[in-house]
Amino acid sequence: MLSNLTKQELKVYNQLITALSVKQIAKVLGVSTTTIATHRNRIFEKLKYNDRLELVVDYYSTELNKLKQVLLDKGL
Repeated sequence: MLSNLTKQELKVYNQLITALSVKQIAKVLGVSTTTIATHRNRIFEKLKYNDRLELVVDYYSTELNKLKQVLLDKGL
């Protein structure tokens, strides 16, 4: 699903999964808070998330499942 995101949206997505505020993300990426909000809204629309919390929970749940699979594959 991330393949549906533009390069800029992917950059914003990778920042949204952190604890940074929109203002901090804008500073890191060198764009306005309005630009971040626009990309965030498009990300939510494309990935069918209602809010940032849902995005973050889904991201970390997916990462945890990947880790579990690696451990199972190694017999741990």
